[in-house]
Amino acid sequence: MIQTKGLTGAQTMLRVLAKMGVEKIFASPGSEWSPVWEALAEPGVEGMPQYLSTRHEEVAVGMASGYAKATGKLPAVMIHTTVGSLHATMGMRGAIREQVPMVVFSGESIGYGEDDGPDPGAQWLGHLSNIGGPAKLVEQTVKWSFGVNNKAIFPATIQRACQLAMAAPKGPTFVSLPMEYLFDKMIRDVPGDLGFAPGATADAKGIEELAKLLAGAKNPVIVTEAGCQGAMTDNKKMTSVPATASFGLKPLWSGWARGKLSAPVLRVSQTAQPSSSAISTRQ
Repeated sequence: MIQTKGLTGAQTMLRVLAKMGVEKIFASPGSEWSPVWEALAEPGVEGMPQYLSTRHEEVAVGMASGYAKATGKLPAVMIHTTVGSLHATMGMRGAIREQVPMVVFSGESIGYGEDDGPDPGAQWLGHLSNIGGPAKLVEQTVKWSFGVNNKAIFPATIQRACQLAMAAPKGPTFVSLPMEYLFDKMIRDVPGDLGFAPGATADAKGIEELAKLLAGAKNPVIVTEAGCQGAMTDNKKMTSVPATASFGLKPLWSGWARGKLSAPVLRVSQTAQPSSSAISTRQ
């Protein structure tokens, strides 16, 4: 269990991210994130993610993407609502194509200041006219997009976004967090503190059979997803085998179908792991 009951939404966000292994937050924020700034500045709080502010949403997403690729760790991104979220869509689209994990948060408001507590201000009148909010605007560019609409699910939603971002195939997830909930006290703990699900594992005997097939081929070709090519070329035993990266694999597969490739074609994928890859073949 991750204890969040009684914490503000901002404190909860930082605690859950830290428990999920997030060490860096790349931000291009708006004023809706002031509760998080206050939570970051609290004295005596340890183990919180490092906060890095940037000048634009695309810069924040780009830095998060590079960090994830370089370290293999999950980054978080904080951006402004609506226009800021739309600015980030190109970076998030690139991340989903490259299977780069990150959890992206946008602020928003769920009211006009009718409830007790801090008034979100007149600026939110226009943003509330976007049906579905930021989560609806960006849903085509991420693995999963959700707008929190009840503070009871606020803590668990942040955990779920982290888990989905790291689940195979990895990619960006998006959560819009109402400003009202960032100020408000949470009424639930996160039910479990489980981390990320292990990746699928290829059958060891199957890998051995494929290795024999590859070793016996006259003109072998290895087709990898973009993220696997480096691992293939780093393997000295594989340096003499042609390897190419492809997202869709269609050019080489269709070439094989027309008889242009006379050798076994080996596909290496990031979505499962022999320790980190899955391999399939056609002869």
